[in-house]
Amino acid sequence: MAAGLLGSGGVVWASSRAAFSGATANAGNTWSAGSVELSDNTSGSAVFQATNLVSGAIDSTCVAVSYGGSVDADVRLYLSPANVTGTLAPYVDLRVEAGPGTCGGFVADSTVYAGTLAAFAGSAGAYATGHGSWSAAGHSGASRAYRFTWALRDDNEAQGRTVSAKFTWEARNARSERS
Repeated sequence: MAAGLLGSGGVVWASSRAAFSGATANAGNTWSAGSVELSDNTSGSAVFQATNLVSGAIDSTCVAVSYGGSVDADVRLYLSPANVTGTLAPYVDLRVEAGPGTCGGFVADSTVYAGTLAAFAGSAGAYATGHGSWSAAGHSGASRAYRFTWALRDDNEAQGRTVSAKFTWEARNARSERS
């Protein structure tokens, strides 16, 4: 009798486990991060290499910055104080103008900065305080040209001094606020 009870209990248990069931799945889920890419027509080389300057020396050059990223971004120009070496910076007057497109046939539509090289580093030393902000749409290939004009001040204190500076354009994703 005990064996019969155990046998019938096993049959009931096995049949109750075989109740209805169903499942679903969705394959092929992927993620792909966008990109933020900048390039310029100088390929990372120096824009200015002026030596043996005399008071009143002046020159200008143009740098075209292009955006090649896949997401929208804001671009800014800055000069970190850590990237300015030497003591001539207070004696170099600098004017930076910006315009659409490339350097060929440059036409300024704004003045990004006007003052001394030293003051530029003091006012725009990082992305957060950068000058000349512009927005580039993803996959747009947008470009902006910057004309740098510098002049050595007519000041005897500038004599024998040097300065080296590294300007930086930085693009950051323009994230939109979500509600």
